[in-house]
Amino acid sequence: MYKNYLLNSPESQKLLKLRPIRLQSTLVAIILTFAFFSNSIFIPVSVALATAWPADPVGSDIAPPLHVVVPAFEPSGVIYHPDRHSYIVVSDEGDVAEIAPDGDVLHSWSLGASYDLEDVTIGLAPNLVYLAEENTSRAYAFNLTTGTLTGWYTDFSAYITEVGGINGMEGLAFVLDGNHPYGVTIAGGLFYAGWQEDGDIYLFEPNFAISTAGIFKTELHMTAGYTDLSALYFNNSTATLYAVYDGLNILEERSADGIFITNYSLPGDNQEGFTLGLSGELYDAVVAEDSGRIMNYKGFSVVPEAPAPAEEPAPITIEFQNGLDDDADGIIDEANTVAENGLHPIYSLKDPAINTDILTVVGTVNGEALVTYKDTSTYLYPVFPGLKVKTSLKAGTAYIKVTKAGGAKVWINGLTGTVL
Repeated sequence: MYKNYLLNSPESQKLLKLRPIRLQSTLVAIILTFAFFSNSIFIPVSVALATAWPADPVGSDIAPPLHVVVPAFEPSGVIYHPDRHSYIVVSDEGDVAEIAPDGDVLHSWSLGASYDLEDVTIGLAPNLVYLAEENTSRAYAFNLTTGTLTGWYTDFSAYITEVGGINGMEGLAFVLDGNHPYGVTIAGGLFYAGWQEDGDIYLFEPNFAISTAGIFKTELHMTAGYTDLSALYFNNSTATLYAVYDGLNILEERSADGIFITNYSLPGDNQEGFTLGLSGELYDAVVAEDSGRIMNYKGFSVVPEAPAPAEEPAPITIEFQNGLDDDADGIIDEANTVAENGLHPIYSLKDPAINTDILTVVGTVNGEALVTYKDTSTYLYPVFPGLKVKTSLKAGTAYIKVTKAGGAKVWINGLTGTVL
């Protein structure tokens, strides 16, 4: 296609080595157009100049505490984790770290230098993140509770590969069902994978039950002339896709189906990760630079405005007498417990990350989560004994958040009662 010719022509390559002038004021609707001739065919290239950065232009580096723990850490990807109110950061030397908004190191792990980690994203399971590994063009599941890989992966190598040992997969984002244009999926969402070689984004549907190649959906063609894509981030609250091009110092905003919204002149250099973290009612734009910095730019304006978070329902205060299976008929038809009845013989074997087997869940005055399944059986899972609790079920999963008075909360697997 003409875009590939454009990027590979000698004239184009010379132009792409030029860095655009950094703008300090907003520029709107300014377009520079270059023309090339090849075999008497006129081929235009449009390079849109970016608008000014919509946040604190200076920012602060929150990486120094991380370099005390892991001196050689080169940040190559970052994601804000709203349930943990922290940032997960990866490096291309196989390091993974969790840091607080002020940079304090909460956890650090090493997978070994053979893992070239270039980005990180979160999905439906609150204790899992997905790591973009450039050498294999795979997304690996990493358990934040155990600090280890789970063994699950999905493979994109049929469409994204390294070129000459470089320019492979650099960006990864998980887009929930309802935000992308492909309806309901078995995984509850799609992976968006960014290829540094052509600057485009490839959409895949994973299967969280087994490790396999992702099901290819489509390719989003980005701005002509933009290669060197180095990071992706999707804000599922505002349904906005962000793509970083570090060679151009550009941040693009698009809809989930690739429609252009705007772009910004991105501060810093060597930008390889981008995310938005909530700070009160405002967003912090956090940019990972593989030169070592993790920059926090406060006051990032979001388009469109993020909706106000929904209020959680008031706790349901109903006491239950646990009859268990006291008629000894072998049918799970009463309020069972694992201690007396064992795990549910069917649902306990299923994957909680992709699950719709729970009909209802309520909190009790005794600190239990009362779960009702599709077969009408019920289980009481003790979480905060003797304390009134409220519960909420994460859509499309069996993950249940249990909150006690005072705000302390934990997540449990609603199919087994296991605390995550």
